[in-house]
Amino acid sequence: GTLTAPAAILESATLETAHRKIERTYLKLVLGSLVGFVAFIFLCWGGCHLYDHAQSRHLVRRAAGYLSGGNLRDAMLSARRAMQLEESVGALRIMAEIAEQANDRTALEWRRQVLKLAPNSNEDRLALASSALQFNETQEAEKTLASLRDDQAETAASHAIRARIAEAKNDVSAAGEHWTRASDLDPQNKSYRIRLALTKLKSKDSAAQEAGRSVLESLRTDETQRALATRALITDAIGRQEDGQKIRALARELQDYPEAVFADRLLYLEILRQLRDPEYAACLTKIEKDAPARPTDLAALLTWMNANQMSLVAIDYAKPLPENVLKTWPVPRLLAEAYSKIGDWLTLERITKDANWGQFDFLRRAFLARALRAQSKSVAAEREWAGAAKSAAVQYESLGLLMRIVSEWGWKDETVDLLWQLTKYPEAQRDALKTLYQQYAKAEDTQGLYRVLVRVAEIDPADLKVQNNLAQISLLLHADMARARQLATDLFHKEPSNPAYSSTYAFSLYERGDSKGALRVMDTLPPDQLNDPAIAAYYGIILAGVGDREKARRYLEIGKKAHLLREEKALLERAEPNLK
Repeated sequence: GTLTAPAAILESATLETAHRKIERTYLKLVLGSLVGFVAFIFLCWGGCHLYDHAQSRHLVRRAAGYLSGGNLRDAMLSARRAMQLEESVGALRIMAEIAEQANDRTALEWRRQVLKLAPNSNEDRLALASSALQFNETQEAEKTLASLRDDQAETAASHAIRARIAEAKNDVSAAGEHWTRASDLDPQNKSYRIRLALTKLKSKDSAAQEAGRSVLESLRTDETQRALATRALITDAIGRQEDGQKIRALARELQDYPEAVFADRLLYLEILRQLRDPEYAACLTKIEKDAPARPTDLAALLTWMNANQMSLVAIDYAKPLPENVLKTWPVPRLLAEAYSKIGDWLTLERITKDANWGQFDFLRRAFLARALRAQSKSVAAEREWAGAAKSAAVQYESLGLLMRIVSEWGWKDETVDLLWQLTKYPEAQRDALKTLYQQYAKAEDTQGLYRVLVRVAEIDPADLKVQNNLAQISLLLHADMARARQLATDLFHKEPSNPAYSSTYAFSLYERGDSKGALRVMDTLPPDQLNDPAIAAYYGIILAGVGDREKARRYLEIGKKAHLLREEKALLERAEPNLK
Protein backbone atom coordinates (compact mmCIF):
# COMPACT_ATOMS: atom_id res chain seq x y z
CA GLY A 1 0.00 0.00 0.00
CA THR A 2 2.86 2.43 0.23
CA LEU A 3 3.53 4.62 -2.77
CA THR A 4 6.82 4.54 -4.53
CA ALA A 5 8.85 7.77 -4.58
CA PRO A 6 8.08 8.66 -8.26
CA ALA A 7 4.33 8.18 -7.75
CA ALA A 8 4.37 10.42 -4.66
CA ILE A 9 6.17 13.08 -6.60
CA LEU A 10 3.68 12.76 -9.46
CA GLU A 11 0.71 13.05 -7.10
CA SER A 12 2.29 16.05 -5.38
CA ALA A 13 2.81 17.78 -8.74
CA THR A 14 -0.76 17.05 -9.77
CA LEU A 15 -2.10 18.52 -6.54
CA GLU A 16 0.07 21.63 -6.94
CA THR A 17 -1.15 22.13 -10.51
CA ALA A 18 -4.77 21.82 -9.42
CA HIS A 19 -4.15 24.26 -6.59
CA ARG A 20 -2.67 26.79 -8.98
CA LYS A 21 -5.63 26.43 -11.32
CA ILE A 22 -7.96 27.12 -8.42
CA GLU A 23 -5.86 30.16 -7.43
CA ARG A 24 -5.96 31.50 -10.99
CA THR A 25 -9.70 30.93 -11.15
CA TYR A 26 -10.23 32.82 -7.92
CA LEU A 27 -7.87 35.57 -9.08
CA LYS A 28 -9.79 35.90 -12.33
CA LEU A 29 -13.05 36.07 -10.44
CA VAL A 30 -11.69 38.74 -8.07
CA LEU A 31 -10.16 40.78 -10.89
CA GLY A 32 -13.28 40.35 -12.99
CA SER A 33 -15.45 41.51 -10.13
CA LEU A 34 -13.16 44.49 -9.51
CA VAL A 35 -13.14 45.49 -13.18
CA GLY A 36 -16.87 45.02 -13.35
CA PHE A 37 -17.35 47.15 -10.26
CA VAL A 38 -15.13 49.92 -11.66
CA ALA A 39 -16.96 49.70 -14.99
CA PHE A 40 -20.25 49.90 -13.12
CA ILE A 41 -19.04 53.01 -11.26
CA PHE A 42 -17.95 54.65 -14.52
CA LEU A 43 -21.20 53.63 -16.16
CA CYS A 44 -23.17 55.18 -13.30
CA TRP A 45 -21.03 58.32 -13.37
CA GLY A 46 -21.33 58.57 -17.14
CA GLY A 47 -25.02 57.90 -16.95
CA CYS A 48 -25.48 60.57 -14.29
CA HIS A 49 -23.37 62.96 -16.32
CA LEU A 50 -25.38 62.28 -19.45
CA TYR A 51 -28.59 62.61 -17.48
CA ASP A 52 -27.46 65.93 -15.99
CA HIS A 53 -26.45 67.11 -19.46
CA ALA A 54 -29.81 66.11 -20.90
CA GLN A 55 -31.64 67.74 -18.00
CA SER A 56 -29.57 70.89 -18.37
CA ARG A 57 -30.39 71.15 -22.08
CA HIS A 58 -34.07 70.59 -21.33
CA LEU A 59 -34.01 73.32 -18.67
CA VAL A 60 -32.27 75.71 -21.08
CA ARG A 61 -34.96 75.07 -23.71
CA ARG A 62 -37.64 75.64 -21.07
CA ALA A 63 -35.93 78.86 -19.94
CA ALA A 64 -35.79 80.07 -23.55
CA GLY A 65 -39.51 79.41 -23.86
CA TYR A 66 -40.28 81.32 -20.70
CA LEU A 67 -38.05 84.18 -21.86
CA SER A 68 -39.74 84.45 -25.26
CA GLY A 69 -43.09 84.59 -23.46
CA GLY A 70 -41.92 87.40 -21.19
CA ASN A 71 -41.88 85.25 -18.03
CA LEU A 72 -38.52 86.44 -16.70
CA ARG A 73 -38.91 84.89 -13.25
CA ASP A 74 -39.42 81.30 -14.43
CA ALA A 75 -36.82 81.78 -17.16
CA MET A 76 -34.30 82.76 -14.50
CA LEU A 77 -35.21 79.84 -12.22
CA SER A 78 -34.85 77.31 -15.06
CA ALA A 79 -31.54 78.79 -16.21
CA ARG A 80 -30.15 78.73 -12.66
CA ARG A 81 -31.16 75.09 -12.24
CA ALA A 82 -29.41 74.25 -15.51
CA MET A 83 -26.22 75.93 -14.26
CA GLN A 84 -26.36 73.89 -11.06
CA LEU A 85 -26.26 70.71 -13.14
CA GLU A 86 -23.34 71.76 -15.38
CA GLU A 87 -21.49 74.74 -16.85
CA SER A 88 -24.10 75.66 -19.42
CA VAL A 89 -23.31 78.28 -22.05
CA GLY A 90 -26.97 78.34 -23.06
CA ALA A 91 -28.10 79.05 -19.51
CA LEU A 92 -25.52 81.81 -19.15
CA ARG A 93 -26.74 83.43 -22.36
CA ILE A 94 -30.31 83.37 -21.06
CA MET A 95 -29.22 84.92 -17.75
CA ALA A 96 -27.51 87.66 -19.75
CA GLU A 97 -30.64 88.29 -21.83
CA ILE A 98 -32.81 88.44 -18.71
CA ALA A 99 -30.46 90.96 -17.11
CA GLU A 100 -30.35 93.04 -20.30
CA GLN A 101 -34.14 93.13 -20.49
CA ALA A 102 -34.25 94.22 -16.85
CA ASN A 103 -31.52 96.81 -17.56
CA ASP A 104 -29.39 95.08 -14.93
CA ARG A 105 -25.63 95.60 -15.26
CA THR A 106 -24.96 92.02 -14.15
CA ALA A 107 -25.63 91.18 -17.81
CA LEU A 108 -22.03 92.18 -18.51
CA GLU A 109 -20.60 89.56 -16.19
CA TRP A 110 -22.88 86.87 -17.62
CA ARG A 111 -21.63 87.78 -21.11
CA ARG A 112 -18.02 87.63 -19.92
CA GLN A 113 -18.60 84.15 -18.48
CA VAL A 114 -20.14 83.01 -21.77
CA LEU A 115 -17.05 84.16 -23.65
CA LYS A 116 -14.77 82.28 -21.24
CA LEU A 117 -16.61 79.04 -22.04
CA ALA A 118 -16.93 79.83 -25.78
CA PRO A 119 -13.76 81.84 -26.57
CA ASN A 120 -14.03 81.26 -30.33
CA SER A 121 -17.61 82.49 -30.65
CA ASN A 122 -17.71 85.78 -32.53
CA GLU A 123 -21.46 85.98 -31.97
CA ASP A 124 -20.86 86.03 -28.23
CA ARG A 125 -18.15 88.67 -28.68
CA LEU A 126 -20.62 90.87 -30.47
CA ALA A 127 -23.20 90.17 -27.76
CA LEU A 128 -20.73 91.24 -25.05
CA ALA A 129 -19.85 94.40 -26.98
CA SER A 130 -23.55 95.19 -27.40
CA SER A 131 -24.20 94.61 -23.71
CA ALA A 132 -21.24 96.81 -22.79
CA LEU A 133 -22.71 99.63 -24.86
CA GLN A 134 -26.09 99.19 -23.18
CA PHE A 135 -24.40 100.00 -19.86
CA ASN A 136 -22.13 102.76 -21.22
CA GLU A 137 -18.96 100.66 -21.09
CA THR A 138 -17.59 102.00 -24.37
CA GLN A 139 -13.98 100.95 -23.71
CA GLU A 140 -14.94 97.34 -23.09
CA ALA A 141 -17.07 97.35 -26.25
CA GLU A 142 -14.10 98.61 -28.28
CA LYS A 143 -11.71 96.12 -26.70
CA THR A 144 -14.10 93.23 -27.34
CA LEU A 145 -14.68 94.28 -30.94
CA ALA A 146 -10.92 94.49 -31.55
CA SER A 147 -10.61 90.77 -30.74
CA LEU A 148 -12.88 89.69 -33.61
CA ARG A 149 -11.44 87.40 -36.25
CA ASP A 150 -10.55 89.13 -39.50
CA ASP A 151 -13.31 87.33 -41.38
CA GLN A 152 -15.86 88.61 -38.86
CA ALA A 153 -14.68 92.22 -38.74
CA GLU A 154 -16.46 93.19 -41.96
CA THR A 155 -19.99 92.02 -41.20
CA ALA A 156 -23.17 94.03 -40.85
CA ALA A 157 -23.40 93.13 -37.15
CA SER A 158 -19.86 94.32 -36.42
CA HIS A 159 -20.45 97.59 -38.26
CA ALA A 160 -23.64 98.05 -36.25
CA ILE A 161 -21.62 97.75 -33.03
CA ARG A 162 -19.02 100.22 -34.37
CA ALA A 163 -21.84 102.61 -35.21
CA ARG A 164 -23.16 102.42 -31.66
CA ILE A 165 -19.65 103.02 -30.28
CA ALA A 166 -19.40 106.11 -32.47
CA GLU A 167 -22.79 107.27 -31.19
CA ALA A 168 -21.58 106.83 -27.60
CA LYS A 169 -18.68 109.14 -28.46
CA ASN A 170 -21.03 111.63 -30.15
CA ASP A 171 -19.25 111.05 -33.44
CA VAL A 172 -22.29 111.43 -35.70
CA SER A 173 -20.27 111.27 -38.90
CA ALA A 174 -18.58 107.94 -38.05
CA ALA A 175 -21.88 106.51 -36.81
CA GLY A 176 -23.52 107.40 -40.11
CA GLU A 177 -20.72 105.72 -42.09
CA HIS A 178 -21.00 102.49 -40.11
CA TRP A 179 -24.81 102.38 -40.25
CA THR A 180 -24.58 102.95 -43.99
CA ARG A 181 -22.10 100.09 -44.31
CA ALA A 182 -24.27 97.82 -42.15
CA SER A 183 -27.28 98.60 -44.33
CA ASP A 184 -25.31 97.87 -47.50
CA LEU A 185 -24.08 94.52 -46.16
CA ASP A 186 -27.53 93.48 -44.92
CA PRO A 187 -30.15 95.40 -46.90
CA GLN A 188 -32.94 93.16 -45.59
CA ASN A 189 -32.35 94.38 -42.03
CA LYS A 190 -34.54 97.46 -41.91
CA SER A 191 -33.54 98.24 -38.33
CA TYR A 192 -30.19 99.41 -39.73
CA ARG A 193 -32.06 101.85 -41.95
CA ILE A 194 -33.90 103.17 -38.92
CA ARG A 195 -30.66 103.64 -36.99
CA LEU A 196 -29.14 105.39 -39.98
CA ALA A 197 -32.18 107.65 -40.14
CA LEU A 198 -31.89 108.40 -36.41
CA THR A 199 -28.22 109.28 -36.91
CA LYS A 200 -29.17 111.71 -39.63
CA LEU A 201 -31.64 113.36 -37.27
CA LYS A 202 -28.67 114.21 -35.00
CA SER A 203 -26.75 115.83 -37.83
CA LYS A 204 -26.24 119.60 -37.87
CA ASP A 205 -27.12 119.53 -41.54
CA SER A 206 -30.82 120.31 -41.94
CA ALA A 207 -30.92 118.44 -45.25
CA ALA A 208 -29.60 115.28 -43.53
CA GLN A 209 -32.21 115.68 -40.79
CA GLU A 210 -35.01 115.91 -43.33
CA ALA A 211 -33.63 112.86 -45.13
CA GLY A 212 -33.73 110.93 -41.85
CA ARG A 213 -37.33 111.91 -41.19
CA SER A 214 -38.25 110.96 -44.73
CA VAL A 215 -36.82 107.46 -44.24
CA LEU A 216 -38.71 107.04 -40.96
CA GLU A 217 -41.95 108.20 -42.58
CA SER A 218 -41.48 105.70 -45.41
CA LEU A 219 -40.90 102.88 -42.90
CA ARG A 220 -44.22 103.65 -41.20
CA THR A 221 -45.91 101.81 -44.09
CA ASP A 222 -43.98 98.64 -43.16
CA GLU A 223 -45.90 96.64 -40.56
CA THR A 224 -42.67 95.17 -39.16
CA GLN A 225 -41.01 98.56 -38.67
CA ARG A 226 -43.80 101.09 -38.27
CA ALA A 227 -43.93 100.97 -34.47
CA LEU A 228 -40.19 101.60 -34.11
CA ALA A 229 -40.21 104.30 -36.78
CA THR A 230 -43.19 106.06 -35.17
CA ARG A 231 -41.54 105.96 -31.72
CA ALA A 232 -38.45 107.54 -33.27
CA LEU A 233 -40.49 110.29 -34.90
CA ILE A 234 -42.25 111.00 -31.59
CA THR A 235 -38.91 111.25 -29.78
CA ASP A 236 -37.58 113.56 -32.50
CA ALA A 237 -40.68 115.73 -32.37
CA ILE A 238 -40.52 116.04 -28.58
CA GLY A 239 -36.82 116.93 -28.78
CA ARG A 240 -37.55 119.68 -31.31
CA GLN A 241 -40.52 120.84 -29.22
CA GLU A 242 -42.88 120.47 -32.14
CA ASP A 243 -46.57 121.18 -31.96
CA GLY A 244 -48.13 119.09 -29.19
CA GLN A 245 -51.09 118.07 -31.30
CA LYS A 246 -48.82 116.63 -33.98
CA ILE A 247 -47.03 114.58 -31.34
CA ARG A 248 -50.40 113.52 -29.91
CA ALA A 249 -51.54 112.31 -33.34
CA LEU A 250 -48.38 110.21 -33.78
CA ALA A 251 -48.74 108.71 -30.29
CA ARG A 252 -52.41 107.94 -30.91
CA GLU A 253 -51.56 106.12 -34.12
CA LEU A 254 -48.74 104.22 -32.39
CA GLN A 255 -50.91 102.90 -29.56
CA ASP A 256 -53.52 101.72 -32.06
CA TYR A 257 -51.08 99.44 -33.88
CA PRO A 258 -51.83 95.74 -33.15
CA GLU A 259 -48.13 95.24 -32.31
CA ALA A 260 -48.08 98.17 -29.86
CA VAL A 261 -46.96 97.36 -26.33
CA PHE A 262 -48.38 98.62 -23.06
CA ALA A 263 -45.59 101.19 -22.83
CA ASP A 264 -46.95 102.81 -26.00
CA ARG A 265 -50.31 103.26 -24.32
CA LEU A 266 -48.57 104.84 -21.32
CA LEU A 267 -46.66 107.14 -23.68
CA TYR A 268 -49.93 108.33 -25.19
CA LEU A 269 -51.38 108.78 -21.70
CA GLU A 270 -48.36 110.84 -20.63
CA ILE A 271 -48.67 113.09 -23.69
CA LEU A 272 -52.35 113.65 -22.94
CA ARG A 273 -51.47 114.50 -19.34
CA GLN A 274 -48.86 117.04 -20.35
CA LEU A 275 -51.21 118.60 -22.90
CA ARG A 276 -54.03 118.61 -20.32
CA ASP A 277 -56.14 117.01 -23.00
CA PRO A 278 -59.82 116.35 -22.17
CA GLU A 279 -59.34 112.75 -23.32
CA TYR A 280 -56.79 112.13 -20.53
CA ALA A 281 -59.29 111.02 -17.87
CA ALA A 282 -61.04 108.54 -20.18
CA CYS A 283 -57.72 107.16 -21.39
CA LEU A 284 -56.48 106.69 -17.82
CA THR A 285 -59.72 104.95 -16.86
CA LYS A 286 -59.41 102.55 -19.81
CA ILE A 287 -55.79 101.73 -18.97
CA GLU A 288 -56.66 101.23 -15.29
CA LYS A 289 -59.38 98.79 -16.34
CA ASP A 290 -57.09 96.75 -18.61
CA ALA A 291 -53.86 96.74 -16.57
CA PRO A 292 -54.77 94.13 -13.90
CA ALA A 293 -55.12 91.43 -16.58
CA ARG A 294 -51.31 91.25 -16.90
CA PRO A 295 -48.98 91.64 -13.88
CA THR A 296 -46.32 93.34 -16.02
CA ASP A 297 -48.85 95.92 -17.27
CA LEU A 298 -50.12 96.61 -13.77
CA ALA A 299 -46.56 97.03 -12.56
CA ALA A 300 -45.82 99.45 -15.42
CA LEU A 301 -48.90 101.53 -14.59
CA LEU A 302 -48.07 101.72 -10.87
CA THR A 303 -44.47 102.62 -11.72
CA TRP A 304 -45.70 105.41 -14.00
CA MET A 305 -48.00 106.72 -11.26
CA ASN A 306 -45.23 106.71 -8.66
CA ALA A 307 -42.89 108.52 -11.07
CA ASN A 308 -45.47 111.25 -11.76
CA GLN A 309 -46.39 112.24 -8.21
CA MET A 310 -49.54 110.11 -8.39
CA SER A 311 -48.74 107.70 -5.57
CA LEU A 312 -51.97 108.54 -3.74
CA VAL A 313 -53.89 107.78 -6.94
CA ALA A 314 -52.00 104.48 -7.22
CA ILE A 315 -52.99 103.53 -3.66
CA ASP A 316 -56.69 104.35 -4.20
CA TYR A 317 -56.65 102.52 -7.53
CA ALA A 318 -55.15 99.37 -6.02
CA LYS A 319 -57.48 99.10 -3.01
CA PRO A 320 -60.39 97.34 -4.79
CA LEU A 321 -58.16 94.99 -6.78
CA PRO A 322 -58.38 91.24 -5.98
CA GLU A 323 -56.09 89.95 -3.26
CA ASN A 324 -54.30 87.55 -5.63
CA VAL A 325 -53.49 90.46 -7.96
CA LEU A 326 -52.14 92.60 -5.12
CA LYS A 327 -49.89 89.76 -3.99
CA THR A 328 -48.40 89.20 -7.45
CA TRP A 329 -44.82 90.47 -7.58
CA PRO A 330 -43.77 93.29 -8.00
CA VAL A 331 -47.09 94.88 -7.00
CA PRO A 332 -46.35 94.64 -3.23
CA ARG A 333 -43.06 96.55 -3.68
CA LEU A 334 -44.66 99.23 -5.86
CA LEU A 335 -47.44 99.80 -3.32
CA ALA A 336 -44.85 100.00 -0.54
CA GLU A 337 -43.05 102.59 -2.63
CA ALA A 338 -46.29 104.53 -3.07
CA TYR A 339 -46.89 104.68 0.70
CA SER A 340 -43.25 105.65 1.14
CA LYS A 341 -43.54 108.52 -1.34
CA ILE A 342 -46.57 110.03 0.41
CA GLY A 343 -44.97 109.53 3.83
CA ASP A 344 -47.66 107.25 5.25
CA TRP A 345 -45.23 105.47 7.56
CA LEU A 346 -47.85 103.82 9.77
CA THR A 347 -49.48 102.08 6.81
CA LEU A 348 -46.11 101.19 5.32
CA GLU A 349 -45.14 99.58 8.62
CA ARG A 350 -48.46 97.70 8.75
CA ILE A 351 -48.29 96.27 5.20
CA THR A 352 -44.65 95.20 5.51
CA LYS A 353 -44.47 93.97 9.10
CA ASP A 354 -45.96 90.50 8.63
CA ALA A 355 -46.17 90.25 4.86
CA ASN A 356 -44.70 87.43 2.78
CA TRP A 357 -42.57 88.70 -0.09
CA GLY A 358 -40.92 85.33 -0.72
CA GLN A 359 -37.45 85.64 -2.20
CA PHE A 360 -37.72 89.43 -1.94
CA ASP A 361 -38.12 89.40 1.83
CA PHE A 362 -34.96 91.50 2.10
CA LEU A 363 -36.84 94.33 0.35
CA ARG A 364 -39.78 93.96 2.72
CA ARG A 365 -37.44 94.37 5.69
CA ALA A 366 -35.78 97.37 4.03
CA PHE A 367 -39.13 99.13 3.53
CA LEU A 368 -40.09 98.23 7.09
CA ALA A 369 -36.79 99.69 8.30
CA ARG A 370 -37.57 102.91 6.44
CA ALA A 371 -41.01 103.16 8.02
CA LEU A 372 -39.58 102.52 11.49
CA ARG A 373 -36.72 104.97 11.03
CA ALA A 374 -39.14 107.69 9.90
CA GLN A 375 -41.07 107.15 13.15
CA SER A 376 -37.85 107.41 15.23
CA LYS A 377 -38.03 103.73 16.20
CA SER A 378 -34.26 103.50 15.83
CA VAL A 379 -33.53 100.16 17.52
CA ALA A 380 -36.20 98.27 15.58
CA ALA A 381 -35.24 100.06 12.35
CA GLU A 382 -31.58 99.09 12.64
CA ARG A 383 -32.56 95.48 13.43
CA GLU A 384 -34.68 95.28 10.27
CA TRP A 385 -32.03 96.97 8.15
CA ALA A 386 -29.33 94.60 9.38
CA GLY A 387 -31.61 91.67 8.52
CA ALA A 388 -32.33 93.09 5.08
CA ALA A 389 -28.64 93.59 4.26
CA LYS A 390 -27.72 90.12 5.56
CA SER A 391 -30.48 88.39 3.55
CA ALA A 392 -29.61 90.30 0.38
CA ALA A 393 -25.93 89.34 0.68
CA VAL A 394 -26.77 85.76 -0.30
CA GLN A 395 -26.90 86.81 -3.97
CA TYR A 396 -25.21 89.75 -5.63
CA GLU A 397 -28.34 90.41 -7.73
CA SER A 398 -30.29 90.98 -4.49
CA LEU A 399 -27.55 93.22 -3.13
CA GLY A 400 -27.59 95.27 -6.32
CA LEU A 401 -31.37 95.71 -6.23
CA LEU A 402 -31.32 96.70 -2.56
CA MET A 403 -28.47 99.14 -3.22
CA ARG A 404 -30.34 100.89 -6.03
CA ILE A 405 -33.49 101.28 -3.92
CA VAL A 406 -31.80 102.72 -0.82
CA SER A 407 -29.73 104.97 -3.09
CA GLU A 408 -33.00 106.47 -4.38
CA TRP A 409 -34.00 107.02 -0.75
CA GLY A 410 -30.84 109.02 -0.18
CA TRP A 411 -29.35 106.55 2.31
CA LYS A 412 -25.74 107.35 1.45
CA ASP A 413 -23.94 105.33 4.13
CA GLU A 414 -26.05 102.24 3.50
CA THR A 415 -25.52 102.59 -0.27
CA VAL A 416 -21.75 102.72 0.16
CA ASP A 417 -21.79 99.72 2.52
CA LEU A 418 -23.78 97.66 0.00
CA LEU A 419 -21.47 98.69 -2.85
CA TRP A 420 -18.44 97.49 -0.89
CA GLN A 421 -20.25 94.20 -0.27
CA LEU A 422 -20.83 93.92 -4.02
CA THR A 423 -17.08 94.25 -4.64
CA LYS A 424 -16.69 90.79 -3.07
CA TYR A 425 -18.55 89.23 -6.00
CA PRO A 426 -16.49 88.82 -9.21
CA GLU A 427 -19.65 89.24 -11.28
CA ALA A 428 -20.40 92.69 -9.86
CA GLN A 429 -17.14 94.09 -8.51
CA ARG A 430 -16.17 96.18 -11.56
CA ASP A 431 -19.48 98.02 -11.70
CA ALA A 432 -19.60 98.42 -7.91
CA LEU A 433 -16.08 99.88 -7.81
CA LYS A 434 -16.90 102.23 -10.69
CA THR A 435 -19.97 103.51 -8.84
CA LEU A 436 -17.98 103.88 -5.61
CA TYR A 437 -15.32 105.85 -7.49
CA GLN A 438 -17.93 108.22 -8.90
CA GLN A 439 -19.50 108.73 -5.47
CA TYR A 440 -16.19 109.36 -3.73
CA ALA A 441 -15.10 111.72 -6.52
CA LYS A 442 -18.34 113.69 -6.21
CA ALA A 443 -17.87 113.93 -2.43
CA GLU A 444 -14.15 114.79 -2.88
CA ASP A 445 -13.37 111.87 -0.55
CA THR A 446 -9.73 111.18 -1.38
CA GLN A 447 -9.36 108.37 1.14
CA GLY A 448 -12.34 106.61 -0.43
CA LEU A 449 -10.88 107.08 -3.91
CA TYR A 450 -7.62 105.54 -2.70
CA ARG A 451 -9.42 102.46 -1.35
CA VAL A 452 -11.23 101.99 -4.65
CA LEU A 453 -8.13 102.49 -6.80
CA VAL A 454 -6.14 99.96 -4.80
CA ARG A 455 -8.83 97.34 -5.48
CA VAL A 456 -9.24 98.27 -9.15
CA ALA A 457 -5.46 98.14 -9.70
CA GLU A 458 -5.43 94.62 -8.26
CA ILE A 459 -8.23 93.51 -10.56
CA ASP A 460 -6.88 95.09 -13.74
CA PRO A 461 -3.13 95.83 -13.41
CA ALA A 462 -2.89 96.46 -17.16
CA ASP A 463 -5.10 99.56 -17.02
CA LEU A 464 -2.55 102.38 -17.18
CA LYS A 465 -5.09 105.08 -16.45
CA VAL A 466 -6.03 103.37 -13.18
CA GLN A 467 -2.34 102.98 -12.27
CA ASN A 468 -1.78 106.69 -12.92
CA ASN A 469 -4.77 107.70 -10.79
CA LEU A 470 -3.53 105.44 -8.00
CA ALA A 471 -0.06 107.00 -8.16
CA GLN A 472 -1.53 110.53 -8.10
CA ILE A 473 -3.90 109.86 -5.17
CA SER A 474 -1.15 108.05 -3.25
CA LEU A 475 1.16 111.06 -3.66
CA LEU A 476 -1.57 113.42 -2.46
CA LEU A 477 -2.19 111.28 0.63
CA HIS A 478 1.49 110.36 1.17
CA ALA A 479 0.40 106.72 1.14
CA ASP A 480 2.80 103.99 -0.03
CA MET A 481 5.06 106.64 -1.54
CA ALA A 482 7.71 104.24 -2.85
CA ARG A 483 5.15 102.38 -4.95
CA ALA A 484 3.54 105.63 -6.10
CA ARG A 485 6.84 107.06 -7.32
CA GLN A 486 7.72 103.86 -9.13
CA LEU A 487 4.32 103.77 -10.83
CA ALA A 488 4.64 107.40 -11.90
CA THR A 489 8.12 106.79 -13.28
CA ASP A 490 7.14 103.65 -15.20
CA LEU A 491 4.05 105.27 -16.74
CA PHE A 492 6.00 108.36 -17.84
CA HIS A 493 8.65 106.24 -19.56
CA LYS A 494 5.96 104.18 -21.28
CA GLU A 495 4.04 107.21 -22.61
CA PRO A 496 6.11 110.39 -22.15
CA SER A 497 3.72 112.39 -24.35
CA ASN A 498 0.67 111.63 -22.17
CA PRO A 499 -0.05 114.87 -20.24
CA ALA A 500 -1.71 113.08 -17.30
CA TYR A 501 1.24 110.71 -16.85
CA SER A 502 3.72 113.57 -17.26
CA SER A 503 2.04 115.72 -14.61
CA THR A 504 1.89 112.80 -12.16
CA TYR A 505 5.57 112.03 -12.71
CA ALA A 506 6.46 115.72 -12.35
CA PHE A 507 4.45 115.89 -9.13
CA SER A 508 6.32 112.84 -7.79
CA LEU A 509 9.61 114.69 -8.43
CA TYR A 510 8.21 117.84 -6.81
CA GLU A 511 7.14 115.87 -3.72
CA ARG A 512 10.66 114.45 -3.51
CA GLY A 513 12.07 117.99 -3.50
CA ASP A 514 13.22 118.06 -7.13
CA SER A 515 11.20 121.09 -8.33
CA LYS A 516 13.59 121.82 -11.21
CA GLY A 517 13.36 118.24 -12.48
CA ALA A 518 9.57 118.46 -12.21
CA LEU A 519 9.58 121.69 -14.23
CA ARG A 520 11.70 120.13 -16.98
CA VAL A 521 9.14 117.35 -17.35
CA MET A 522 6.18 119.77 -17.48
CA ASP A 523 7.94 122.02 -19.99
CA THR A 524 7.96 119.15 -22.49
CA LEU A 525 4.15 119.45 -22.80
CA PRO A 526 2.69 121.67 -25.56
CA PRO A 527 0.87 124.91 -24.57
CA ASP A 528 -2.64 123.56 -25.28
CA GLN A 529 -2.10 120.71 -22.80
CA LEU A 530 -0.58 123.01 -20.18
CA ASN A 531 -3.69 125.19 -20.43
CA ASP A 532 -5.93 122.28 -19.50
CA PRO A 533 -7.15 123.27 -15.97
CA ALA A 534 -6.30 119.87 -14.44
CA ILE A 535 -2.71 120.03 -15.82
CA ALA A 536 -2.37 123.79 -15.26
CA ALA A 537 -3.00 123.37 -11.50
CA TYR A 538 0.07 121.14 -11.12
CA TYR A 539 2.12 123.28 -13.49
CA GLY A 540 1.31 126.37 -11.41
CA ILE A 541 2.27 124.57 -8.17
CA ILE A 542 5.61 123.51 -9.63
CA LEU A 543 6.28 126.99 -11.09
CA ALA A 544 5.63 128.50 -7.68
CA GLY A 545 8.06 125.98 -6.22
CA VAL A 546 10.90 127.17 -8.47
CA GLY A 547 10.06 130.86 -7.91
CA ASP A 548 8.58 131.77 -11.31
CA ARG A 549 5.87 133.90 -9.70
CA GLU A 550 4.35 135.64 -12.69
CA LYS A 551 3.95 132.48 -14.74
CA ALA A 552 2.79 130.47 -11.70
CA ARG A 553 0.07 133.03 -10.95
CA ARG A 554 -1.42 132.64 -14.44
CA TYR A 555 -1.49 128.84 -14.37
CA LEU A 556 -2.81 128.65 -10.82
CA GLU A 557 -5.77 130.79 -11.89
CA ILE A 558 -6.44 128.40 -14.78
CA GLY A 559 -6.07 125.45 -12.41
CA LYS A 560 -8.79 126.78 -10.10
CA LYS A 561 -11.31 126.01 -12.87
CA ALA A 562 -10.59 122.28 -12.58
CA HIS A 563 -12.59 119.91 -10.39
CA LEU A 564 -10.00 119.51 -7.64
CA LEU A 565 -9.81 117.31 -4.57
CA ARG A 566 -9.41 118.90 -1.14
CA GLU A 567 -5.71 118.00 -1.04
CA GLU A 568 -5.17 119.59 -4.46
CA LYS A 569 -6.95 122.76 -3.36
CA ALA A 570 -4.71 122.85 -0.30
CA LEU A 571 -1.63 122.62 -2.54
CA LEU A 572 -2.86 125.62 -4.54
CA GLU A 573 -3.53 127.58 -1.35
CA ARG A 574 -0.02 126.83 -0.06
CA ALA A 575 1.50 127.88 -3.38
CA GLU A 576 -0.21 131.29 -3.53
CA PRO A 577 1.70 132.95 -0.62
CA ASN A 578 4.93 132.24 -2.53
CA LEU A 579 3.71 134.53 -5.31
CA LYS A 580 3.66 137.70 -3.19
